[in-house]
Amino acid sequence: EGGDVLLPASYGATLSLVAHELVTNSVKHGALSRASGTIAVSFAAVPQGVEWIWQERGGPTVARPKRVGFGST
Repeated sequence: EGGDVLLPASYGATLSLVAHELVTNSVKHGALSRASGTIAVSFAAVPQGVEWIWQERGGPTVARPKRVGFGST
């Protein structure tokens, strides 16, 4: 959901990587790892830039990781 948001072209590669990582993690560990799982993405222009909200539903229960990995540093 969201309207048009104009961003500099230089942001394209970074945003693509972020979106890819979110989808990949959701498929491996989140809502998209279950047949009933869904995601909802919304965005809107705000005074500070763009607000992007990623919500997952129907996935496994969220638990604290047992180890610290690269992504948490």
